[in-house]
Amino acid sequence: MPGGGSGYLELLEFIPAELSVAPGDTVSWSANAVHTVTFLPEGEGPDSYDRFATPPSGDGTQYDPSMVANSGVFNVGPGSPATFSLTFPDEGTYAFYCLLHANLGQLGELKVSDLPPTDVPSAPAGSGAQLGILLAAAALGGATWLWHRRRAMPDA
Repeated sequence: MPGGGSGYLELLEFIPAELSVAPGDTVSWSANAVHTVTFLPEGEGPDSYDRFATPPSGDGTQYDPSMVANSGVFNVGPGSPATFSLTFPDEGTYAFYCLLHANLGQLGELKVSDLPPTDVPSAPAGSGAQLGILLAAAALGGATWLWHRRRAMPDA
């Protein structure tokens, strides 16, 4: 523990704090500790929502910036989610939070833009494969966040 003692240190941050994807990309988050991934309608903040009672919006759905998109609380017991995915069809910049730890600075920003991604390698021509990219992983003690981006690769 910082300053002495024993135990572990948990990093309450999304890493990276900013992520850029292309329209149509699917982003997945996973955690091994108690957290949420929550997108709120523009102009609303995390203090307006109950940390434990905000219902999950459904894994694998398309993001609609006029509605709440919420993972539910990860890792609170049997049947609770450990991953959450959203597909981002439209350009924009979207803030997201861990409802449990937003007041401690656990927030991020997702930018969806038609600019060509610079961090996605090309799939072999004709593969038609889904390409999964591990964008970041951070682990100190009890928390690990993994962000993945899936893009359908053309058969060209």
